[in-house]
Amino acid sequence: MDWQKKVYTKKPKEKPGDDWKRLRTAVWKRDKGKCKRCDKVTRLEKDGATAHHLTPRNEGGGDDIANLVWLCAECHDFVEIQGLRTLAEIQGSLDDPMIEATPILPEPKKGEESFERPDWHAWVYGGQRNPQK
Repeated sequence: MDWQKKVYTKKPKEKPGDDWKRLRTAVWKRDKGKCKRCDKVTRLEKDGATAHHLTPRNEGGGDDIANLVWLCAECHDFVEIQGLRTLAEIQGSLDDPMIEATPILPEPKKGEESFERPDWHAWVYGGQRNPQK
């Protein structure tokens, strides 16, 4: 009877987002946990790093591993602000003197409540500033 419990046990239902977590983990493993721009090694759940879409989803980019690269939080913000779209652009941007350092996101000035964040920011951080900082 013991074998029946193993065979006929219901598998737990997947939660929303489980596919993304598996894909994100696969990208992290493929890239050996290193940011593809600065080579910083990141922990999967602790450092605010993310799988970045080379072609954004809102422009038809898919959630497939070929369209994703691993970036630390600082480089992800830089890549989004600069509009870099290829792995070559991302990797070359660290040494490119033509790309000026852009502040990641300005803090509101004293007396101001907020400022408008770019569209991609809500996708990545849920509308909040990077919680790791």
